[in-house]
Amino acid sequence: MPELWRFRVSLPERSEDACDDQRVESQTSGRTIVLVGVFFAIALMLILPMRSWLTQRGELAELSSELEVTRARVAGLQQQESNWQEPAYIEEQARLRLNMVKSGEIGLILRGNDVAGQDVSQEVPPNTWYERLWQSTDSASGRRPTEIVGGNVQDSPNAN
Repeated sequence: MPELWRFRVSLPERSEDACDDQRVESQTSGRTIVLVGVFFAIALMLILPMRSWLTQRGELAELSSELEVTRARVAGLQQQESNWQEPAYIEEQARLRLNMVKSGEIGLILRGNDVAGQDVSQEVPPNTWYERLWQSTDSASGRRPTEIVGGNVQDSPNAN
């Protein structure tokens, strides 16, 4: 085949070094921008799946620790169930919880925390909200509540 399509274009004369430098700089900066853009796009595409993956890993770790706690609880309940199958354990629990005694035995129930050498006359803290309120108003006023001696009500010595 003959070479018919051969053209030679002549450009105005410039120094070839300046032209090559401009061409290399423009290609390098364009390629760099495209490359940075591609990396940025890849990073944006990977952010959401990575976030989901990390979240799921955290949930998985939490669920596995919860599973271990549940397994330990199940093992404890199975042990407790096996204890309740033994008659000696049932008898022990009946004695402790229900204060039951065998026939011929005498049951003894101690009430309170009376220990030898302790002062039993300590004031019992109030249980209800209105008792606590009344006690706080008495203590704020500086007065003591009236004392009952032998069925007679007497004012305390510090009463105003």
